Amino acid sequence: MPHHNRKDPSTGFAPVSCSLDVFDAVASKSAHSGVVPQENSIFGTVVETYDALRQLGDDCHAGFIRGEIILEVNHCLLVPRGLKLSDIRRVKSHEQALGQCRAFLARNLPDAALEKVASTAAAAEALTGTTDCAAICSSICVHMFADLEVLVEGVQDRNDNHTRFYVLTASREDGLPPSPHPSPSSKALFRIAPSSSERITSLIATLGLPVSRLDRRPHPHASRVFQSVYLVEIEAEGLVDWEHALGRLAGTDIRLLGCW
Repeated sequence: MPHHNRKDPSTGFAPVSCSLDVFDAVASKSAHSGVVPQENSIFGTVVETYDALRQLGDDCHAGFIRGEIILEVNHCLLVPRGLKLSDIRRVKSHEQALGQCRAFLARNLPDAALEKVASTAAAAEALTGTTDCAAICSSICVHMFADLEVLVEGVQDRNDNHTRFYVLTASREDGLPPSPHPSPSSKALFRIAPSSSERITSLIATLGLPVSRLDRRPHPHASRVFQSVYLVEIEAEGLVDWEHALGRLAGTDIRLLGCW
C-alpha cells in the first residue's frame, strides 16, 4: 500500500472547496495530483467521491488512481472565542464529520441544528460573525481563521478513527514520488456497468481476481430504471497484468480506474 510522503518540502499544496474540485483540478492539470477521501472507519464510504469515480475516464473527467493514504482523524469542536457549550444552537461540518461524531452531538448538543457544508475547513470559516454556531473540524483551523478556539478535543465516536484516501493523477503515465512504504501486493479499481443480460457476480468470476471491496452506485447515464455501475477493488499478491484481466471481459462495459 503506497503511503506517499505528504510532508515532502518540494511539494506545493493548493486547497479546494470540496472533493469534486480535486477531480476537476487534476483533470485540468492545474494540479499534478490530488487526494480525495474514499472511506472512513466510522461513517463508511464517502458518497461524493464514488459519484465522481463513476465518470472517471470520461472525456471531461480525466483521472487515474495511483495510490492510497490512510490517516488518523481527530475532530475538535471549534467555536468563536468565548462561546460556551450551552450557547451553541447550530453545528456546521461536512456530512462525514457530523456522522463520525454522532454520539458526542447526541449527548452534548441534542437540540442543536446540524448543518452540512462542503468541508470541515469551510465549517470553521463560516463561524466568522456568528454567536451561536460551532464547527467540527481539525484543530489546525484555529491557526487558519481568526478568533476561534477549541472548545472540546477528540469529539469523534471512536479514538481509532481513520480515513482512507485515493491519490489521483490526470493519467496513468503521470509519475508520483516513490512510496516510502512499498507493499508486496497490487491493487486496482475497476468500473463495471453490466448490461441487462449480465450479472455482476458472473462478471467478477470471469475476471478471476480477488475482490477486496465492491460498491454500487446508480449509472450516471442510465438507460433503464435502477441501472447500476459497480466499483470493484482488487488486491492481489505480486505484480498483475491488469490489461490482460480487462481482456477477459471483452465486450463488457469495464474500465480500469486505477492501479497501485
